[in-house]
Amino acid sequence: MSEPLMVNIELDYSEIKNILDNHASRESTKRLLRTELSRLEALKKSFTNKATKTIPTEAELIPLSNFAWDQTDKFVKIYLSLDDVKEPFEDHSIKLIFPDESSFRIVLGRYKFTLTKLHEKINTQESYFKRTKSKIVIYLKKKREANWSNIQYSKPTTVYDEKDKEDPDADPSTALMSLMKKMYQEGDDEMKRTIAKSWYEAQHKKEPEIDLP
Repeated sequence: MSEPLMVNIELDYSEIKNILDNHASRESTKRLLRTELSRLEALKKSFTNKATKTIPTEAELIPLSNFAWDQTDKFVKIYLSLDDVKEPFEDHSIKLIFPDESSFRIVLGRYKFTLTKLHEKINTQESYFKRTKSKIVIYLKKKREANWSNIQYSKPTTVYDEKDKEDPDADPSTALMSLMKKMYQEGDDEMKRTIAKSWYEAQHKKEPEIDLP
């Protein structure tokens, strides 16, 4: 029940009570007015009970995990389907919370959705949400206008090849030649020209000859 409706109930109650106390004379009219007053009192009580209902604690909130996202130059948009929310909730119970510039949480009645370690920092002051009939859309304002490759930050991983492991007993010059051969085989044209030039200069300095692959 909305607050404007509660105000109307209070006004109706006061007006009907005034008529009952000061103007109604016929018993049948008084009975009708008392019945209406009882109905309005029940509505007032129902509204008060809902308004004072205990707010769920963090531990009682039900986590949501399904979401979709996309982005523009300025915003990242998070989509939450209301099909996953099994209990109705009022707009005033929606809370968008930012613990810091890299995470957020939104509370939807007895449900919550959280994302931490966002790909980049966001402007919390200019971030907001919208509710439609079928979903909640959260607009996260990018602090820097750049494309996000993912919604959350992840450290770049380095692939370690066991073949590249250095042999502590190997001849340093042999290891260097092996490395240069590998760089030549895997490099682009510019890299190959640079390495070929180095080999040429090394040969003319009478250093150990290296066979090109």
